[in-house]
Amino acid sequence: MHGFLSGVRGFLSEVPGFLPGVAASLVIALLAAGRVATALRANRLLAFCLVVSIGAILAATLTPNPGGFEPPPGTMFCDLSRVSPAPLAELLSLHGEPSLNALLCLPLGLVIGLLPRSAGKIVLLAGALALPAVIEVLQGLRGPLNRSCSSADVVDNLTGLAVGVVLGSAAGWLWVRVTRTAG
Repeated sequence: MHGFLSGVRGFLSEVPGFLPGVAASLVIALLAAGRVATALRANRLLAFCLVVSIGAILAATLTPNPGGFEPPPGTMFCDLSRVSPAPLAELLSLHGEPSLNALLCLPLGLVIGLLPRSAGKIVLLAGALALPAVIEVLQGLRGPLNRSCSSADVVDNLTGLAVGVVLGSAAGWLWVRVTRTAG
C-alpha cells in the first residue's frame, strides 16, 4: 500500500492540473448529470459518475506537465516499445505507471458496464475504446502539454477500461437478478 501511495503522490506532483481538473469535472457533472442521464436512459448518479470519470481521465492526461517526459532515444513521436499488457503482478502491485494507468480508466469502464443497454451505451463504449489512443496522439504532439506518447499507456488504459466494463456488467447483471428475485 505504501508503494501505491507514493506512486499517487508522485503522480500528483508531476501532474499539478489533476486535482483542479477533477474539481472542474465535479462541477460540470453536477450541472450536466440530468441531461446525460436522459440521453443514456440511466439514473443521475451513473451519469454524474460518468462525467467525473471522463473528466478525471482528461485531467490526468491532457493537463500540462511542468516536468515533462522525454521519449526514449531514437523515438520520433511515440514510444512503441510495449504493445502488450503489463504483467499481472505489476498491475496488481498498485505501484508504478501501469497500475496507475489501468486504475485511471477502471471507473469509466465500471460506469459503462452498469449503464442500461442502449445505442448511447454502444457509442460511449466505442468512444471510451478510442480515447486512450487519441490522448496519446495529442500527448505525442508535445506542444504546451510537455508530455510524450507511449503505446504502453494505451494498453494499460484499455486494460483498466476492460476490467471495469466486465466488473460493471457483472454487477449490473447481478443487481437485476437480485432485485427481480426480491421483488
